[in-house]
Amino acid sequence: MVVVLVLAILTTIALPSFKSVIQQSRLTTQTNSLVAGLALARSEAIRTVQASGLCPSSDGSSCSASWSGGWLVWDDTNGDGALSSGETVVRFQAADSNLTLSATSGAVVGFDSRGRRASSTDQSLSLQVAKCTIGATGLKRTIAIAATGSVKVTQGACS
Repeated sequence: MVVVLVLAILTTIALPSFKSVIQQSRLTTQTNSLVAGLALARSEAIRTVQASGLCPSSDGSSCSASWSGGWLVWDDTNGDGALSSGETVVRFQAADSNLTLSATSGAVVGFDSRGRRASSTDQSLSLQVAKCTIGATGLKRTIAIAATGSVKVTQGACS
């Protein structure tokens, strides 16, 4: 009986900590997947010597306005910055429903044939735990894509 009581107390103490570990792991995995998607879009643009992009998508075959379903990488053969019929979808990644992904400006992250952003402005994506307490540290990642095409990830507080 004493063993059960001690086990119950230890579980009560360890469970919140374990939840945080799971959230951190999901956030890291999804961040790495998104950074890999950006790297793939950039390398596709350089490899094919034509534009490519990454956009939000819920079905893997068309771009959408919301990042909640995931994202896709495609070869933008006509260079219009939008997924058109006949253009190849290179990869689709479903989003983790336990995380919230949003873009600060623009839905499409496009790259030109030199691997630079199709737009001359920087762009950033924010990824955080869905039910994150405002101000909680370590449960948000900001992925900044510079006009040069380089990507930088920073850790921050939930907002």
